[in-house]
Amino acid sequence: MAGRILLLEFTGEAGTAAASVPGTESALQSVGHQVTRLTTGKEALSLARKREVDLVVAESRLPDLDAADLLERVHQIDPEIPVIILTESGDIDTAIECIKRGAYDYLARPLNLGSVIATVNSALDRRNREDTAVQRKPADSRDSFGMLIGRSEAMKTVFNRIAKIAPQNTTVLILGESGTGKEVVAKEIHQRSPVAAGPFIAVNCGGVSGELIESELYGHERGAFTGAAQAHDGLFHAAQGGTLFLDEIGAMPLAQQASLLRALEKKEIRRVGGTRTFQVDLRVIAATNNDLDQAMEAGLFRQDLFYRLSRMIIHLPSLRERVDDIPVLSSHFIRRYCKEHARPLRKLSYEALDILCNRTWRGNVRELENVIEQAVFFSRRELIKPTDLPIPRSETVRAQLKTLDEVMREHIASVLAHTAGNKRKAAAILGIARPTLYHRMKRLGLEGAPGDPGPRRRKKSRR
Repeated sequence: MAGRILLLEFTGEAGTAAASVPGTESALQSVGHQVTRLTTGKEALSLARKREVDLVVAESRLPDLDAADLLERVHQIDPEIPVIILTESGDIDTAIECIKRGAYDYLARPLNLGSVIATVNSALDRRNREDTAVQRKPADSRDSFGMLIGRSEAMKTVFNRIAKIAPQNTTVLILGESGTGKEVVAKEIHQRSPVAAGPFIAVNCGGVSGELIESELYGHERGAFTGAAQAHDGLFHAAQGGTLFLDEIGAMPLAQQASLLRALEKKEIRRVGGTRTFQVDLRVIAATNNDLDQAMEAGLFRQDLFYRLSRMIIHLPSLRERVDDIPVLSSHFIRRYCKEHARPLRKLSYEALDILCNRTWRGNVRELENVIEQAVFFSRRELIKPTDLPIPRSETVRAQLKTLDEVMREHIASVLAHTAGNKRKAAAILGIARPTLYHRMKRLGLEGAPGDPGPRRRKKSRR
């Protein structure tokens, strides 16, 4: 693909281009690239900020910046811009340092125009593949289960349990960390149950004080307490013929747990301040992110209530346990919020998706959804890149760091490619002895290392 290339060279004191090889600029232009030739790093950074560059080719030493500084500043603007460094043949230390800091490759002088074109095309091709790493299609039937999205084995287990539990008229307890989608699961159970035609009523048991939770659930009579100017039906009554979802049941005060147990066992309720009982016919689903076993041991949650609620249990995995679902979840949220905020359809670069897949996600799916919505809303371009994600830069950098062996392997492989597999020349460029190169190639599993038996050939049998 053709690209917008910045070629950074400068004229030395003797009046010759210190980094120039006659025809470099025209050679790149001859294969369709748009080349802007500059002499200072400051000029290059100015164009990069205007998003007018796809790739930078720069000599290792410029009048105002050295290669490492230029590389760092370019990647602060846009981590996806490939940077190729031009070095003197003896300046291998600079080349290695730049590779460690994220340079795509380096080319040592004397330059070969064919190698320059091949390296530039390779870098642009990789960037193009990353730029088309788009999840444009919505999740298909294999990646969804009603309102739930997922393709991981952990979520397939959840889907299977919902399908089996939903038709049964029994209480269900959903366990999982905050943000894993417990209410969505409760709604999915309701939609697939015999009471799907009835209402779905949700209440956060941790969001209502102990004095008011009974009034919220069962209703109250007029004058039952200060401010009770008239009789009021509670949520048990509102959910008649449907489903009542008790979220954060683990936060319900111990004093109020006894009345809930009675309502579940007797299927009847009594308004606060009243004497009459009312029969109720509904399904109850509860959920919590608390450790109820620990709460029961501490005397903060009734065992009999736990057993009544946990006739059927569904454990929801954290996002850390279902990393395979992050791409399809991200795609789903991108489509939703592009439509909601009237934005052109966005897409994720491979780099951005890699960061999302390597994050801890303490807030689970809810946190991922929040990150995607902000990226969709604030990004100024179609491709969502790491710099568009509302994630601390320290996390995005850490996600992209490589081990020393990975850097060394890539660097040695690059040098061998540059020398067309000539190990003597490669060792000279690397500044190490050939036996050392052989040893490192073998340790790093590089193809063609001495002692590597390669593919085995079947011996011909003698007859």
